[in-house]
Amino acid sequence: MRYPTNTTTETIPSKINKIFFNIIFIKPFFLKYFFFILFDIIGLFKQNFKDKRVLVNFRVKNFMSIKESILLDLRASGQQAHAFNSGISGTHLLNTTAIYGANASGKTTIVLALKIMQEIVREGFITRGIKLRVEPFLLDKKTKDKPSEFEVNLIIKGTHYNYGFSATREKITKEWLYAYPNGEEKECFIRPGSNSESDQKQERWQEMAGDNVLWLSLGAVFGASYFRSVFDWFDKNLKIIVDESRLEHLGLSLSRFGRFSNDISNNNATEMCKDEKTKTLILKYLESVDFSIKKIEVIPTTEVIPEERRSIRSRTTINFRPRDKLKLFHSNEHQEGFDLQQESAGTQRFLELLTPWITALRKGHTLVVDELNEKLHSRLIRFLWEMFQNKDLNKKHAQLVVTTHDTSLLSLVNDLEPFKDCIWFCAKKDNGATLLFPLSAYETDSIKDIEEAYRTGRFGGVPFVGDIDFIIDALLEK
Repeated sequence: MRYPTNTTTETIPSKINKIFFNIIFIKPFFLKYFFFILFDIIGLFKQNFKDKRVLVNFRVKNFMSIKESILLDLRASGQQAHAFNSGISGTHLLNTTAIYGANASGKTTIVLALKIMQEIVREGFITRGIKLRVEPFLLDKKTKDKPSEFEVNLIIKGTHYNYGFSATREKITKEWLYAYPNGEEKECFIRPGSNSESDQKQERWQEMAGDNVLWLSLGAVFGASYFRSVFDWFDKNLKIIVDESRLEHLGLSLSRFGRFSNDISNNNATEMCKDEKTKTLILKYLESVDFSIKKIEVIPTTEVIPEERRSIRSRTTINFRPRDKLKLFHSNEHQEGFDLQQESAGTQRFLELLTPWITALRKGHTLVVDELNEKLHSRLIRFLWEMFQNKDLNKKHAQLVVTTHDTSLLSLVNDLEPFKDCIWFCAKKDNGATLLFPLSAYETDSIKDIEEAYRTGRFGGVPFVGDIDFIIDALLEK
């Protein structure tokens, strides 16, 4: 039966009332389908939150140049354009965060602290009987023999987790994991235990783990759900890019699993370009920033592995398989392409970063990059930054945390006041200890140019440069 169409203008409330009236009184047959659709919409809405695996904040104490506890907080001050809903009431998180500071202020130390935490979690039983790679603050006698402390708050599939541990080079001194399903606190474990009912269970855990294996890693091996969720965030969702030389200082240049601990390499780009859709996407990005690269080819290697290297590979987990190479072409005409290593340092850096960028945006990773400005023009830095802020590109709520000297990102604060949440500064105290503080801690209403204010030292985090005449006099002294 057809109903006549009403051509008169109706208000939105009256239209809604009529729809519900028709559903309930005129078309009862469709009532159940209406609720099916409604429940599907609610389910999709919830599923969007259930898919998120995000970092809320990171705290570290007594590690390298960090003496007192410092906190990097990725929570936004409200529901803002540059933030997303975490799925937990009242918690909106930042898509992008930048840490500024002078040389030797401790920016890289914050990244290394998170990297050390990640590797200790990842390596599990591999570390049993081996010294842990923590390094306390050495400029104070009171701290050099005390444990370093690491802690994260995470939201994984709609559940809040608090996890952390403290450790010396010899042993794990404390460890804890709390989960908050439906907002209610659940103590998964505290090490050493304080609950007499679980003493026997914790004794078994301690016996299996020894002094320097985390209970989190142990529980993840046996498939405990809360343990596995947090472990997987460290192992699969957290990606950290930091200079290899800094990793070597802490013994991290080559993981004991036989994989490079750093989440960047030329080989990443090569592997991604083997997928035609991804290669096309990379070419579009390169074209959009005017690198004049028209074509990319993956060239299979024909290198023969020497007998001695095959022998080493048979006794270790290190992969000596020859790597394929990328060829970049600057014209569509037939010509010889260039190896990636023949391109400029900036081209190499951009392409190396672009692959983890695309992966992070596709999978919703937390990507941490030390010295983003290295070898890149300011406009490229802003381009990479804005990829994470673009809601059409960043549908999986990936997070980007960078350290940088490039001040061009600060110019965004002038255009968007809430952007202050995204900016942090590192500085050194007189005793050599690192401080970390957000731009939002300052009153900036009277400042017209945030970028210029930073350059002139208004917020700290810039090096003090003395009088050049003093240097000239010293050089000319005989």
